[in-house]
Amino acid sequence: MPVRAALTRLETEGLVVIVPQRGVSVSGVSVAELRELFVIRSRLEGLAAHLACPHLTETDFRKLKHLLLEMAKHAKRNDAKRWLTTNEQWHQLIFRANGNEQLTRLLLELWHRGMSRRIGAANVPGHMDRRFREHQAILAPLERRDAELVERLWRDHILPGGRRSSSTSRRRRFR
Repeated sequence: MPVRAALTRLETEGLVVIVPQRGVSVSGVSVAELRELFVIRSRLEGLAAHLACPHLTETDFRKLKHLLLEMAKHAKRNDAKRWLTTNEQWHQLIFRANGNEQLTRLLLELWHRGMSRRIGAANVPGHMDRRFREHQAILAPLERRDAELVERLWRDHILPGGRRSSSTSRRRRFR
């Protein structure tokens, strides 16, 4: 894909701003947009986790437990960057198992749109530990294949993150 076409596509997705005679810059996300993204993510990821319940294998559960241990290790070292990478792997392993390619594609787009804003939240004291406990709470009903409970816990896991991230965004400008 030629560079100009790629930049035009990124602009239509709201990821960059093209200013004639000036160049291209990464778009910022307003507090309102950030809140909207988290509301959408909470519902779609909750649905994906619900749909993934019957499809997750024992190998998937071993990987999820390993990723949880890695997150705990990164949190203990206060390594937000590695924690975020492992957190993304944990989330994506679950929602990629949902069996719905369109839903997975939408979620990946949402994740990538908000990725540059997540580092701030991970640096908030207690954030990584709180999220680790929420992941543990989600894993047990996942293993029991309790799709309804998983969906509710997942929504409850994502939505407060949007409130915390948007309050962090008010204090700092994210790009």
